[in-house]
Amino acid sequence: MTITDGATGGHIIGDNAVIDNVGDTTVSGAGSAALYVDGDNTLIINEGDQTISGGATGTRIDGSKARIANTGDIAVDGAGSAAVVINGDNGSLTQAGDLLVTDGAMGIITYGTGNEAKNTGNATVRDQDSVGFVVAGEQNAFRNKGNINVSLNGTGALVSGNTSQVTLDGDINVISVQDSDGVFRGATGVNVSGDSNTVNIAGNVNMSAEFEQNSLIAG
Repeated sequence: MTITDGATGGHIIGDNAVIDNVGDTTVSGAGSAALYVDGDNTLIINEGDQTISGGATGTRIDGSKARIANTGDIAVDGAGSAAVVINGDNGSLTQAGDLLVTDGAMGIITYGTGNEAKNTGNATVRDQDSVGFVVAGEQNAFRNKGNINVSLNGTGALVSGNTSQVTLDGDINVISVQDSDGVFRGATGVNVSGDSNTVNIAGNVNMSAEFEQNSLIAG
């Protein structure tokens, strides 16, 4: 499936929808979306690979109690682009395939109360304003059982709101590498803001860099 120029691949209105996508998807251009669901109790299984760019969105759900399982790989690139956006409460998402987020894009975004985002695959996030996972609202949870590699001013996970829980069982690798100007840039593994949040670290948070004496390092 290929979607461009602000088009929508599939628009579903109503509750209790079940969608199993086994093919590969390419979606590009501002306002474009592969799948848009407006309703509650949605179940989506994405087994194919997704390539998202130019301000497009892979999957958007406006509704509560959504369940999404991504087993295919996702590459999302460019400011305004997002792999998945969930607007609603008590939803859950599992990212089991590989996730690549670059050039200011967003990976998985959940807005609302009681949502859970879980990563069991390998996520790579790089470049300024790129964020792998965004969990915003109240009483939400982010659980990482896979590996997240972050570089070039990217952010692995951004959790904002109150009484949320972050569990880090896998590895988060924050790597300082050179940008196109030869300047070493840092990155952020996990950023948690708000009140009464809980962070449990059972895995490893690794920071690495290889500087030479005359290296240019961003302040």
